[in-house]
Amino acid sequence: GEMPLPAQVKLLRVLQERTIRPVGGTEEIDVETRVLAATNADLAGRVADGRFRADLFYRINVIPIALPPLRQRREDIPVLADLFARRISVEMDKEFSGFLPDAMAAMEAYGWPGNVRELENAMRRAVTLSSAGPIRLDALPPDVREPEQRVVPDAVGTPPPALPPGEKMDQYLDHLKAHLMQETLAACNYVQVDAARRLGMSFRSFRYYAKQFKLEVRPPVNGASPGSGSEE
Repeated sequence: GEMPLPAQVKLLRVLQERTIRPVGGTEEIDVETRVLAATNADLAGRVADGRFRADLFYRINVIPIALPPLRQRREDIPVLADLFARRISVEMDKEFSGFLPDAMAAMEAYGWPGNVRELENAMRRAVTLSSAGPIRLDALPPDVREPEQRVVPDAVGTPPPALPPGEKMDQYLDHLKAHLMQETLAACNYVQVDAARRLGMSFRSFRYYAKQFKLEVRPPVNGASPGSGSEE
C-alpha cells in the first residue's frame, strides 16, 4: 500500500510480461511468480485518490482474503499475546510465566486500533517491564489498562434495514458502510481523524468516502439527527 508509483509500474510490468532484467544486464530473463501480498491499507481508497494504480490493484486482487481487525476476533487475543510474550521472552533471555487475570481481562476488553502490531508492541513493553512471575496489569501500556480506553464496539449503532428486493449487494454494503461511518463519526464528536482510527481506515480514505456518501461531518444544529440536513 505504501509502494511508490514508479515502483508499482515496474512490478506491474514484471507481472504482465513475466520477465526481468537484472541490474547491469542486457537480456530479459523469464520468471514464474506467485504473489502473496498483504497490507493494512485501504487499497480501493488509494486507487480512488490516485495513490495506487488501478491496473496493479486488479492484477493482484485475484483471491482477496479479508482478515477482520483484532477487536472483532477477541478469542485470538490470548493466543497471540501468549505467542508474542513467549517469543520476546526468549529474545530477552527471560522466563515467561503467563499473565495475571486482570492483565488478560484488560487485553481482551481493549479495542486494539493498531491491531496485531499494537498487541505485539504491548507485549514487548510488558516483557521488558516485568521481572519475576506472571505479567501484571501495570506492565501493560496505559491505553490498554485504563478502563475508559478499552471498549471499542464491533458495530456502532443499529444496522440499517435490508434494502428492498431487487437492490444489489454492493448497494447494501455501501449503505451499511455509510451508516457505520456516520455513527462512528458522531461517537467521536465529529473528529474525522479519531473516527478513521477507530474504523481502521486511513484519514484520506475516510475523507474520500465521507464525501462520496455525503456524510454529515459537522455536529447537527439544534439537535437535528445526522443526515437530516439539506444540502444547498
